[in-house]
Amino acid sequence: MSSFEKKILCDRESLDSGRDTLSCTSSILSKETLEDKDNVNYFTIKRFVRNNNWPSSHEIRCQLWATLSADRDFNLNKGVFKNKMEEFCKKNCQLIQPKFLSLDGVIINDHGLKECGAVALQRFLILVEEDRPDVTFVPALYSLSALLLHYLQPDEAFAVIYRMLSNERKFLIQSEIFYDGTPYVLLQLIKNHKKKVYNYLEKCCKSSDKEDLVKPLKKWYEWIFRYLPFDYLVRVVDCFIIEGHKFLLRIGVTIVYLWYKDKSNSIHLKNLPNKSKDECVEEVEHQLIEVSKSIPVSCQTFIDIATHIRNMRHSYINRIQKQYEDLIRKNVTQNKGVKSDYSIKHMHHLFSSVFKSKIVTPDCAECLMRAIPERFQLETPVLIFSLSEHGVSFVNLWSRIEEAEQTLIIIRTMNGDVLGGYASSSWNERRNLRDRQRSKFFGTGESFVFSVDNNTKLPTVYTWVGNNWDQSEDPPQMFMAAGEKYLILGSGTNTAIEIRDELSKGTSYDCSTFGNPPLIREKTFDIQDLEVFYVNSGQV
Repeated sequence: MSSFEKKILCDRESLDSGRDTLSCTSSILSKETLEDKDNVNYFTIKRFVRNNNWPSSHEIRCQLWATLSADRDFNLNKGVFKNKMEEFCKKNCQLIQPKFLSLDGVIINDHGLKECGAVALQRFLILVEEDRPDVTFVPALYSLSALLLHYLQPDEAFAVIYRMLSNERKFLIQSEIFYDGTPYVLLQLIKNHKKKVYNYLEKCCKSSDKEDLVKPLKKWYEWIFRYLPFDYLVRVVDCFIIEGHKFLLRIGVTIVYLWYKDKSNSIHLKNLPNKSKDECVEEVEHQLIEVSKSIPVSCQTFIDIATHIRNMRHSYINRIQKQYEDLIRKNVTQNKGVKSDYSIKHMHHLFSSVFKSKIVTPDCAECLMRAIPERFQLETPVLIFSLSEHGVSFVNLWSRIEEAEQTLIIIRTMNGDVLGGYASSSWNERRNLRDRQRSKFFGTGESFVFSVDNNTKLPTVYTWVGNNWDQSEDPPQMFMAAGEKYLILGSGTNTAIEIRDELSKGTSYDCSTFGNPPLIREKTFDIQDLEVFYVNSGQV
């Protein structure tokens, strides 16, 4: 044991006990125990996994990770993967790169898979994306999937990943807002549990401003899934599979702590007077990455340091995570600089997840979400009315949607055509004729209508003509109108969308407010299904 390790923590004796441990695991990690997380045995399992320092070559993981993840749907999801793989092979599909890999923030590390393993990984990720198209931003998915395939059969790895994706905030970061909030949470945990480390970070960054201190921590997820040595990452995943996201935060705090122990006794601070604040922040960021690449303690000591952080409670972490997400939403809404950065850098995934619709595809839903105002892209629209579920009745429609501040309406006709629109104001305003000087129209220029191409299944969006108006007279502003037995989106020369007859019939013509042609070929249509989504303002 090195003197550095002794200074930090006495390294525990290795508990690698070979095949006896493997058989013991099966009885300790029973399915009944895993399904009852409140059972005291959960803590027994947690301690067991934390304290057994199996080497990365140990065969136990071929069983351990699958057993830890064996929920009620585990075998079902294994079957889903096998069926999808059979279909994939029958079609002789060309291997293409999953779409999510092109997004900013995705951590690419296959952990040394051989060529055949890399091909299997690509195929695996394609099938994951095909089965969960609503999941568009998961930075650790590539790295974690590659690691799982080192030890598990592909169908088992699929079931493990599916469980993690289904428990959205328990395991994997799945939204940009969540991702951007976590460095602030990490900083707060360092302040609460490692005060000396926090004070040293202030000195090294030449700042006590939280916005400066959080900058070196923004790549903390990469410390783990990109830079951590393989043996260390494997031990982290042992614990992560049962403890979830909170354990990764423990690891983040541990890496910063090891950086502090390494640098605090060096001459590092003596060189700071000659550097600017930005240079100091950048240097700390680089040093943290270097510590991640070369952890100066053994695997078990590394895990022990992380698990010896006391009173890291889920409730507290979730609360401050939500606080920082709300602050980010507020900044996006109010601060033009931040808003501009988001719109350019993250326009494909500036929301928690794509809303689920029975009428449009996930790709179409994503396009529609990008068409709504940016300040509303931070929350996933919520289904509040469905014709197939709530019935063919304007009474039911108004009772469910009229209080919603903004709504997205999607219609499928009996001929299979799809059209709809975004209503920027509450439908309850239909009652306020006096306030509008008897005009039946209301709404704002943020409203739009759309049609969906039958071949590509993607929408063509028609926004208000006033956004690009160069004529002397005012542009038409007839966005929304409604009565007890009708609903209109867009008017002028004609109506873009009009629904009548207890939600059973509709029409679509060219409209001067949105400059659209008829949104479907026949102009009149019978309604097969209709969905209305509440578009949350995301205000704090």
